[in-house]
Amino acid sequence: MSFTNFIKKGTLIVLFFSFFLNIHAKSFNQKATIKDIYYIQTKAKKWCAISGEDLDNTYKTNYIAKLSDGNHKQYAALRFLAEDWDAIKDRVVQILVVDASTQKFIDARGAFFVINSSAETKYSKYSKVAFAQKKDALKFQKKYGGDIRDFDFTLYLGTRDIELDQKYFKAKKEKSYKKGQRIFESVCQKIDPNDYPSLIDLKLDIRDKKLCGKIRDKNLQILSLYLWDVKRFGALLENKERMKVPEGSKCPVCGMFVYKYPKWAAKIVTKTHTHYFDGVKDMMKFYFDPKGYGHDNKIKDFLDIQVSDYYTLHQIDAKTAWYVIGSNVYGPMGHELIPFKKKEDAKTFMKNHFGKELISFDNITNDKVWELDK
Repeated sequence: MSFTNFIKKGTLIVLFFSFFLNIHAKSFNQKATIKDIYYIQTKAKKWCAISGEDLDNTYKTNYIAKLSDGNHKQYAALRFLAEDWDAIKDRVVQILVVDASTQKFIDARGAFFVINSSAETKYSKYSKVAFAQKKDALKFQKKYGGDIRDFDFTLYLGTRDIELDQKYFKAKKEKSYKKGQRIFESVCQKIDPNDYPSLIDLKLDIRDKKLCGKIRDKNLQILSLYLWDVKRFGALLENKERMKVPEGSKCPVCGMFVYKYPKWAAKIVTKTHTHYFDGVKDMMKFYFDPKGYGHDNKIKDFLDIQVSDYYTLHQIDAKTAWYVIGSNVYGPMGHELIPFKKKEDAKTFMKNHFGKELISFDNITNDKVWELDK
């Protein structure tokens, strides 16, 4: 599939942005220093969990999500928190945001947000700036206009604007992807982005193993996004054995759009309907309790159950598959049951990713499924 055709047909893609968010230089240009902002320390410190952006280059817009499973995710801007919200909303313990006035992290739910001001951003058409004190928000509003709202409404706007922002920045994204393609084809070794569980893991491997030689940080970001957003899904579209998920299909358990996460897709088929899921964990929650999710099905009504092999991405029979529990690989909804057609592949994955248990379908219990959320 050509790059141009891919862009036209990429309805399955959750397109992330490759340009740094900064408030417009002519209006709001004070930049935070490293010591002013607390960063979550991970193997990919200072990289946005979703976009892979260097957090040093985004200021007064950082967010941190503290999750019930003990993990933290840090985002360069609300744009990326909104992109990830469906995946984390049931596990969020606290949301922190940087106060644009003091440059310190504060509780987002108690913050005052100035929305739709004249201060421009490069990730979203409409700016959303947080303050701990209402007086600071009013001062900013007086200078740049806009409305003052709470976090819940601001997040709603951020989620609502995702599609709008994708269209608004379409030309810039395509230009960036073309540059990433040129870098990949000119200096890189063979890289299969489907081998990686996340954009961050892909980016780390390229950097640490020098898969494209010595590469500047900016080009590393552009290249990584091309591989993750374009090449990965392009290869998936050409995979004839993959599970084909209709656009718009929602998981009946969590409400996420399954087509955005094709690598994790699973399904249960009945006489009247095919239910799609964004991972085996949610599929099994439905399997054990369909009535809890608004359906009158019983297990005997399930005519076919299919999952996606983690390595090949092939659609495979869920009842003959093998599953790894407790690894360091996360799906869209956090900890997952990672499926494999071959037991040998499952053992290899378990060894490489610190899996705790290898089980067959018949040994999956409701308790084991719900334990993954703890």
